[in-house]
Amino acid sequence: MKNSIFIINLFLVLLLCSCDKHYEMLTRINPDGSCFRQFRLTTKDSAFLAGDTARNPFPVRLDDGWQVSVYDSVSGGLQPWPLQHLKNPAAASAVVATCHYASVEEMNRNFRFDHSSWKNIKPEITWNKSFRWFYTYYTFSEKYTRYPSQDLPVPLGEYLTPEEQILWFQGDPAACQGMNGYEMYEYLEQIQEKAETWGKKSLFVMQYSVIQDFLASRPDNLWSGRLSQAQDSIFILNKDKSDFWSDNLAPFLDQYFRTGYFSEEYRKNQRVLDSLSDAESAVLELFEPHIKYELVMPGKVVSTNAPHCENDKLTWQLNAYRFLPADYILTAESRRLNLWAVILTLLLLGGITYIFRR
Repeated sequence: MKNSIFIINLFLVLLLCSCDKHYEMLTRINPDGSCFRQFRLTTKDSAFLAGDTARNPFPVRLDDGWQVSVYDSVSGGLQPWPLQHLKNPAAASAVVATCHYASVEEMNRNFRFDHSSWKNIKPEITWNKSFRWFYTYYTFSEKYTRYPSQDLPVPLGEYLTPEEQILWFQGDPAACQGMNGYEMYEYLEQIQEKAETWGKKSLFVMQYSVIQDFLASRPDNLWSGRLSQAQDSIFILNKDKSDFWSDNLAPFLDQYFRTGYFSEEYRKNQRVLDSLSDAESAVLELFEPHIKYELVMPGKVVSTNAPHCENDKLTWQLNAYRFLPADYILTAESRRLNLWAVILTLLLLGGITYIFRR
């Protein structure tokens, strides 16, 4: 395996090199279709705990629909937010934000990650209730639409097949069916190498475009044509020397064109170039949130694509790179015994049996 495994892809690099935003999100659905969605996190922000909404750590706007509570480790219960007095301002506090909906349809209409880099992501939530005499069946689906491929610096298809994309970013148990451990290891190592190269190429292209745009604005620019022609060659020559995350490209350009021009320009205009680079990489903020998503359905779960199910609580790991290659859809089906239907059926059968015996 490569030592630089953290560069497996562009977005995992971001997750390891920046402050991640980790949340726990619980959705609980009742038999009548009413539901609530709840976020849980831990914060040391005393200003927020005291009521400063400008310091909101949740990925949603805390309007009147959201009820916020703080876990009291002493009493073991929840206290209303904001807290009037902080016993230990330096200690971390568990905070819960809950929103109740009259129906899943209402949640689908109104729920947004509107206080995060996911503000433009609208999950499509559907729910269906089906009566089948002895049982009532409930089906749930929550879809996160595929990230626009045209917004990626380098198309995934340039390095990974559609099947490899699904396996690497979303997971596909059937992809390795029939393989032994060694065969799986070799197969995944090949995909890792491709994904790693794609990630490096993406970071490289983002930096390269910043330099091209900067030089194109210069009246004395003589490099635009040469830079465009040499882009792939420069990447191939240096892809094993750098992760293109912590290194600027000026030394690689100087070496390729046998000049000191690029390093000198970078030294003189570092602040401008860094600012342009930050703007170019703003899209990476989309991949900061990590959500542990839990779902509780009414009745007994009978089918789901959740990787974990414990006591009928379904759990997915939700992050943006999971919907890079395709729509990421969370599905579940459960059923609930209609006890009254069982009793009524037994009474009818008993009545019919009695009549025939008479």
